[in-house]
Amino acid sequence: MDLLAHLEAYVATADEAGFSRAADRLGIAQPLLSRRIKVLEDHFGGRLSDRSRRQVPTTEFGLFLLPYAQDVLDRAQRLRRAARSARQARPRATGARGTCRAGWSRCWRRDRRARRGAVRCGGRGRGSAAGGTRMNAEAVHRPACVGGDGGLLALAEETARDWADLGVRGAFLARNPDSGEELGFDVDEAVPLASVVKVPLVLAVLDRIATGELDPARPVTVDPATSGVGPTGLAAFRHPATVAVGDLLFLMLSVSDNAAADALFDLVPVADVDARLRAWGCAGIRVRHRMNHMYECAAGAAGDDFSLALELAVRDEGSGRHAIGTLDPVYANLGTASALVGLLQRVWRDEVSHPRATAELRRLMGLQVFVQRLTGELRADSLRLSGKAGTFLHLRHEIGVVEADSGDRVALAALTRADRRAGPGPDIDLAIGTAARQAFEALRG
Repeated sequence: MDLLAHLEAYVATADEAGFSRAADRLGIAQPLLSRRIKVLEDHFGGRLSDRSRRQVPTTEFGLFLLPYAQDVLDRAQRLRRAARSARQARPRATGARGTCRAGWSRCWRRDRRARRGAVRCGGRGRGSAAGGTRMNAEAVHRPACVGGDGGLLALAEETARDWADLGVRGAFLARNPDSGEELGFDVDEAVPLASVVKVPLVLAVLDRIATGELDPARPVTVDPATSGVGPTGLAAFRHPATVAVGDLLFLMLSVSDNAAADALFDLVPVADVDARLRAWGCAGIRVRHRMNHMYECAAGAAGDDFSLALELAVRDEGSGRHAIGTLDPVYANLGTASALVGLLQRVWRDEVSHPRATAELRRLMGLQVFVQRLTGELRADSLRLSGKAGTFLHLRHEIGVVEADSGDRVALAALTRADRRAGPGPDIDLAIGTAARQAFEALRG
């Protein structure tokens, strides 16, 4: 049995909820796809798809196995890419693992120097080694700006230029959810979400709570030895802890706790969250993996060398080939600024899920501790932000809704990818804050 081919058939069928669309996606005949699914079911000892329905939904057993199947495919894809890179780079370093890693790092740096004249993300290019000339941002990337009138469009274009000057490529959208007026750029460009994906996860969990399928008081034991990693919340604990579902939601949004998020993914699996988003019509947001999978992929590509992982992330941004699988749009948790603002608008207008669920999501987003981006220049007693930030390697995001005591409110999404090989980015945070302030002032009633 060609396990990878059979797993591809299984994952495609789960994604498409049908044999015909899955077969078209893979470019194979439908009977062949059906046979592969049947072989897998015999191999695993359980039904993966419910063939009694027209839509062919994935069974509970299939949903349980789906993240593991996707992980196998992700790892196989990374292995193929590593082999291709090895053939192209032809490194000469040999010996122990540490020596090999250093050799690869040198090879990547040589490749970077060789491509200094190539297009880079964020509208910034590199000159030749001799001249060091900076490329014109417009020649590298021309953002697609949106704005309801001349003034809004001009502000969107100004913000795009400011970000490009910093070496940042991204997407930005601000919308008044009551009037519908908006401004932004590259609003339909899909970007890996990092921790921003926790917002749709929370809504899916709250939806189950609202319908009585899940008890918010249900205790969940989180063991740091097997949970998601991260610097905050339960992810930073040294000993197992038992926490109620409702408190896991609080930890996940207030301090971006990855262990809390993955504990909730155990209760509401990745495929269920993704399916719920599609049922709600959120086509521009995809949930494909747990939080810890981001770190597993980074470690698989760079070991425990954060600087090397960051180097890879920046290097691969404009190439279309990603050594870190969870930065690849094909496999990442993904979203567009347009889809994220659309979701926020529906949450604030109680037009998605259940009113009890959307009200609790609004409350929890208002408790976020890390608010240095969107509200960097919007700090006033009369203003409040309900938001969620996301940071991973070169990604720096935040989405949220800024509300004034006057009743004015604006939904925002700022999704950025930097072209620099440094973790801190206070200037990028400030640029996001400046864009948010200008957009709020332009769009408020």
